[in-house]
Amino acid sequence: MTDWTTIPNNVIEAGKPGRAVDGRALRDNPVAIAEGAPGAPVVAAGWHPFDKVSVGDVATGKIWSYDEDGQISDLITPTLEAGYEYMLYWDRISWNDESATADVRVGYSNGSYQDLFSILLGQLGSVAWNIGYVRTVLPPGIYTSFHTFEGGAAKGRGAYSDPVDFTVDQQATLYTHITYRRVTATAFRIVVRNRKALRSGAVYLYRRREYISG
Repeated sequence: MTDWTTIPNNVIEAGKPGRAVDGRALRDNPVAIAEGAPGAPVVAAGWHPFDKVSVGDVATGKIWSYDEDGQISDLITPTLEAGYEYMLYWDRISWNDESATADVRVGYSNGSYQDLFSILLGQLGSVAWNIGYVRTVLPPGIYTSFHTFEGGAAKGRGAYSDPVDFTVDQQATLYTHITYRRVTATAFRIVVRNRKALRSGAVYLYRRREYISG
């Protein structure tokens, strides 16, 4: 892998003599960026944690985890910036029994929220965990979700609506496509109703630059 070199501004000021080491850095740095070398800026057009600036920094895109933040019943992401597609990813979220439902929603620039689908959270400490994501295909909005449920049960809204039960060792992948909306998405939200909460797992936010919507 090509090394990334940080070039100080004072060595490329007007009137400064050119140095071979700086010339090599100017030649090699674009390759280092493309290869994802440690210290290089993140390639914005590829999926990356929303808060990551350079390869190797500590940012992970994590917006909540039970281990660090405790249980939560209403989780709202940071504001989605224009010019990016976003992905909300959840990893092994659950409640302490199979009666809790999490509603995944998207917020719009007009202040409204739309329910995209619901998932049954399953039992804490069992294999009935939810792993999956929902993402914006373009900032204004077609929404696509991809979920993997390991055991337990899954319940969707919209493209699929009937509860689907699985045995412990089975897995299922479900897709849903939400109708295009002519307002800009500004946030994702996970709401657990009936005084219940997320009591395990973590939730992450990723993004990538897009150039189609202008």
